[in-house]
Amino acid sequence: MSPEEVKARGWKELDIILITGDAYVDHSSFGTAIIGRVLEDAGFRVGIIAQPKWDNPEDFKKLGKPRLFFSVSAGNTDSMVSNLTPGLKPRDKDAYSPGGETGLRPNRAVIIYSNRIKEAFPEVPIVLGGIEASLRRFAHYDYLSDKVRQSILADAPADLVVYGMGELQIVEIAKRLQAGEDIREIRDIPGTVWKMEVKAWKELKKGKKTAKEQNGQEQDKREQKGERESISTAEGMARDVAEGVAESSGEFFKEYIEIPSFSEVSQDKADFANAFRKYFMEQNPVTGKGVVQPHPKTVIVQNRPMRPLTEAELDHVYELPFTGEAHPFYPEPIPALEMVKFSLTTHRGCFGGCAFCAITQHQGRMIASRSIESVLREAKKLTEKPDFKGIINGVGGPTANMYAMGCKSWEKKGACLDKACLYPVSYTHLTLPTN
Repeated sequence: MSPEEVKARGWKELDIILITGDAYVDHSSFGTAIIGRVLEDAGFRVGIIAQPKWDNPEDFKKLGKPRLFFSVSAGNTDSMVSNLTPGLKPRDKDAYSPGGETGLRPNRAVIIYSNRIKEAFPEVPIVLGGIEASLRRFAHYDYLSDKVRQSILADAPADLVVYGMGELQIVEIAKRLQAGEDIREIRDIPGTVWKMEVKAWKELKKGKKTAKEQNGQEQDKREQKGERESISTAEGMARDVAEGVAESSGEFFKEYIEIPSFSEVSQDKADFANAFRKYFMEQNPVTGKGVVQPHPKTVIVQNRPMRPLTEAELDHVYELPFTGEAHPFYPEPIPALEMVKFSLTTHRGCFGGCAFCAITQHQGRMIASRSIESVLREAKKLTEKPDFKGIINGVGGPTANMYAMGCKSWEKKGACLDKACLYPVSYTHLTLPTN
């Protein structure tokens, strides 16, 4: 997006700017396009900077300073997967870049983009999202460096991570910032990850004085001395924990569990496996708890997952006015678009539980499906495109054969995390599509 395009829409400033490591394609198979359209549909003025140069902050300034926040994504895939083969050799093609050109995004794109934004606009909030941020939200094994790295939120100068499918979270964040709320106070949205001060965490762990009580005592001392109120960052965060998340350490730990710390998982494989198992078991939007992982200089707090979209919500998202085309700026086609241009997304999620797959950590184990009517309406629009050749070459989702499938227990318990629904036994609670 260019400054001229912003002016052409009659906008003097943008509310939100999305940064992506992919070329911009206005198609519902591309995460940045969905988030941009959803925010626009909610009434926000949205700009997009695709594949910015990252050696200095100048490219990040070209649309000006957003009124609310920057949202940063590496794109549809992890940046290192886009750039490198399993043998750590540079790939000779990037499917999400014009003409398949390589070298248009850095490794660890989310961290690098966030640092450039902070250099350009140090006071503007940064929200991370997409597959790279989602799957690196806790301490994780990093294939490139062959070691365990910190949570991406500990390494990037950002305020929040939106994990999983982010439509509901990103709109809620935007509305609350629009209403004047400080991003450091947004601590209760499901499907988000935030940072807690180490001091506040230690106070919760000890279960002695709550941060609220400490702040009250400090305030009394200042008032007695006639000093002007001044609350430090650490005190402010402690107050936030006490007032916004829990009234006491006891109540906090009813809603959150602790997993092995970064220091533990980086030194012991058993602790690493235990940490993964613990947070995997909480990836349930109905019964899951929040998850806390201490790091040396911060504490990573994941709220429980966001619920899946309803059928009506999913229909609405996929029927937003996507053009289905790459931005006209690009002189060459985007290979990834050519693969999905005449395809339809019918559903999200997977309850298969395959050990090698991370889809449940991003889309969840509960299936969210569009209505047949919505799918047919989109199919009709595809047939009206001038370059349509008579074939819709893909209809489905991450698990093509799970469309409209469900479970009688999902409403009350969410997806079962201790069993596979299809093998070795097909469970009787499983419901199949009726038409």
